[in-house]
Amino acid sequence: MEPHIMEDTNGFYMGTNETVMTNEYYDYYENAYASLCTETVDGKTEDAVNSFLHTYVFPILLLVGTIGNLISLRCLHQLSINVWSSCLYLNVLCVVDLFVLFVDCGNRWFVKVTEQNLSDKIMKTSAAICKVYPFVFQFILHIGPWILVASSVEMMIAARYPLLIYKMCTRERAKAVMLLMTVLLMCLNMHYFWTHGLVTYNEGPTHSQTQCIYIEEFSEYFRDTVWPFLSLAVGDVIPLIVVSALFFTTTAAMMRGRHKQNDLKKTLEKYFMDIHSLNELKTTFVLISLFYIIVITLRVILVTVEYLIQLRAVEIPCEVASKVYAVIGLLHTIIDILFYCYISFKIVIYLATSRRFRKELVNMVVSVISVCQRKDRINLSTNNLAAKPLMEVDHITPSSQTEAGPSNISTNV
Repeated sequence: MEPHIMEDTNGFYMGTNETVMTNEYYDYYENAYASLCTETVDGKTEDAVNSFLHTYVFPILLLVGTIGNLISLRCLHQLSINVWSSCLYLNVLCVVDLFVLFVDCGNRWFVKVTEQNLSDKIMKTSAAICKVYPFVFQFILHIGPWILVASSVEMMIAARYPLLIYKMCTRERAKAVMLLMTVLLMCLNMHYFWTHGLVTYNEGPTHSQTQCIYIEEFSEYFRDTVWPFLSLAVGDVIPLIVVSALFFTTTAAMMRGRHKQNDLKKTLEKYFMDIHSLNELKTTFVLISLFYIIVITLRVILVTVEYLIQLRAVEIPCEVASKVYAVIGLLHTIIDILFYCYISFKIVIYLATSRRFRKELVNMVVSVISVCQRKDRINLSTNNLAAKPLMEVDHITPSSQTEAGPSNISTNV
């Protein structure tokens, strides 16, 4: 049996960027095994836990991730200008993470709570959106890991070849690299513009239903075999291999180069104003890469196990088939939660490892408070100025009018 991408009824790839079996696949084989077995072990406990995680954990991650990435967006922008250009990659990654959180995590929680798929409704609005929406979503899912790859390359250069930082790690080079990745990944996902479209089904004389589905009838092999493996390789496997190799190279270089930091400090001070913050950011990049490696390794392992089950390379006794598929579904949810934690809690790593990030955060909070106080003072002074002439007129008595004369009264007013 061929691997299949998890998709909803409209053909849009749901969940994070991974090759998984559909719910229909699970239901089909559960029913088939159940008909052959007299006694089966159900997975009601796993299904209940899965439902609980979707209902209560997903919105928490969505809220925390939104706040954390918005704060990081501002602070990392300052760091990319004043400390290290590689922070520009993390800055762009905040935007990518926000998009993934809302479109993926937020939509899955909304489906669980309301049983309405926002992505489905958006893609049904027009034929153009039916093609553009999945194209943009898959492009965002693919570019996120490759931004981390680019930042890992600069991290390796900073650790192993520190004298090349001011030449190789510049904002202009980072922008050029991201532009190149954007063009290549857009070309990779361009097939959505001719393989997806709106189709109307007549379900009766007066009722019809519109769906955004895969419409290229002559390329089912591409849909069922080529694209799942290609998407998994580009979105998970290749970035995982590259980031892992760069992570171990960087870690080894940092451990060997500790005794050389004092010798390089005087040289690097000619090109960088804050060497201490630069060294702290190396640790930040290493921890982010480690978190990514753990999460994506677990995802790839689970996908591999599922594919072996589809090929029947791993035989599952029919008595426990329902339990196994329920456990697999729960594991998918747990790994997705870990992925959302990787997206949402990067700010914790920034705060724990970077003194300069904490300083920028404090400056941002102080500036926001000062702006609010300034607005309050402006509003108060405006109200006082507006009320002052009226107060002066109210305190004028008839006797003072007679003594002061008409000219004085008009002048005071």
